Amino acid sequence: MLTFAVTGTKIKSEKFKHYQIKYFQPYANEFIHLLETCFGHQWLEKTPPNSEPFRKIYIHAWPFALKAIAMVYFQSRIHELTPLVNAMGAKDKLLTDVEAYEQTVEELRNKQKIEKLPTPKITYPELEHRLQKIDWLRYRKHWVQITGAKMKDGVPKKVKLTGIREKVLGQTQNTATMISSVSSAILAPNWSLLASEEDFN
Repeated sequence: MLTFAVTGTKIKSEKFKHYQIKYFQPYANEFIHLLETCFGHQWLEKTPPNSEPFRKIYIHAWPFALKAIAMVYFQSRIHELTPLVNAMGAKDKLLTDVEAYEQTVEELRNKQKIEKLPTPKITYPELEHRLQKIDWLRYRKHWVQITGAKMKDGVPKKVKLTGIREKVLGQTQNTATMISSVSSAILAPNWSLLASEEDFN
């Protein structure tokens, strides 16, 4: 998940060199802080009485949603992170690997200043605002429409939730298509539709 946040791709953690970590660490910390700020109060270690485990009722508790949020976070910092990512394989026979990486990062930053690319699709404050305004309950209509409903005998399956009447829950498939669908919905001009409190019927 963190690699999605700081590189925008599914890169393996072993691809990072030790001397590159200090460049990415502030962004990884910021992303974790973002999750804690927006969702920490709902990610309860112990489920309260007459309630359900948070993973059962919240979309943001599932890997596909977290990866989608990570991808949107990358878009908010793309202008800062792109040079760090693109310089990862830098080599120069006259320089150490550390020097080659640092020099390439600086060159790419200077090039970006001239070209003014890439441009963030969303600002960090706006991302935080949207994550806090979105209704993440799995039985909301917008999530069931995006993820698809759990089915039984060809019809949406209703699940009894403690303290809540029966609801149709959205699926939680950790696929590239689902990750892309959720990130696109968060970035969309009509993202506020995700704040609706209408349940799927």
